[in-house]
Amino acid sequence: MRDLGCKEMNCSEVQRLLSSYFDNELPTEVRGDVEKHVQECSSCAEDLARYERLSNVAGNIETPLAPSTRIWEQLSENLGLEDQEEIAADSRSERPTLSHRLDAGRKSRYVPVGWLAAIAAMLLIGVSVFSFGTWFDKDGHDHDMSAVFGQYLEKFRHDPLAAQTYLLTSYENHNVDVSKAGELLGYQPAITPGLPEGYAVESIHVLKMPCCTCVQCLCKRENGTSFAIFEHNEDSAKEWFGGSKAKPMVCEGIPCTLIDVGEDQLAGNWINGKRRMTIVGLQDSDELNQLVSWFEGMRRAQEEKRPEEPTIESGAATGSNS
Repeated sequence: MRDLGCKEMNCSEVQRLLSSYFDNELPTEVRGDVEKHVQECSSCAEDLARYERLSNVAGNIETPLAPSTRIWEQLSENLGLEDQEEIAADSRSERPTLSHRLDAGRKSRYVPVGWLAAIAAMLLIGVSVFSFGTWFDKDGHDHDMSAVFGQYLEKFRHDPLAAQTYLLTSYENHNVDVSKAGELLGYQPAITPGLPEGYAVESIHVLKMPCCTCVQCLCKRENGTSFAIFEHNEDSAKEWFGGSKAKPMVCEGIPCTLIDVGEDQLAGNWINGKRRMTIVGLQDSDELNQLVSWFEGMRRAQEEKRPEEPTIESGAATGSNS
């Protein structure tokens, strides 16, 4: 029977505690709060199930060869481990600490989730063969952006706030207002004039993703449902939607694309001036048409307000008259 005194927790809070919950490291009261939420939230329950599946896989793999010091340092940095020198030293020993943990995992069929991210990365490249060049690019960016965005879309379908938390913890970001976003980006975001009637901006973030640095806005409709707007480089989102079905459209004379992400979830994108706009969580094609029309109208209005730059001829003429 559920404890009726449990504190109600939201997905963002539970996501931060799932690792400790899986490792049985939470106080009894907090564990009860998390357990109650997981029983009622399919998205968080699936995340917890992934931990269990990955732990079971890790408990059955053969002991890997010791990876290089550079890989251990990169793993410790990405996992937030404090004692990087100790980890690097372990990697130089004949049997690294991770091997001991894997040996223990094979006996108990359980591996602490704090190490699951490291193990998952190793599994993706063959467990016993490490190639740093195939893992990260020269700036240390994770190449598997499509997997991250796929998870974001899956979470957005069930809980936009949990999806937002996931995205923000995956990439470096700054929570800003419109003017600060313009300073960081070097241009004024299309969201600057606001949104059509019936829509409101909840938050604005400048995200540093592997493909580009973009601005992302979480928005709400009058009925309380959410959608997200991304403004980014034109060619930077080729892997965002994987093999999703795309339907070419024309919205108010502007070529655009309506994307069927699956399970009644829609996205859309189009070129707005020098950049591409992508919207996640559209209701239908009419809403895409409305938003394209709005942003295109605002863009043209802003361009008309800008003073024309003097041409070479007018400058020369001015000089000859003085």
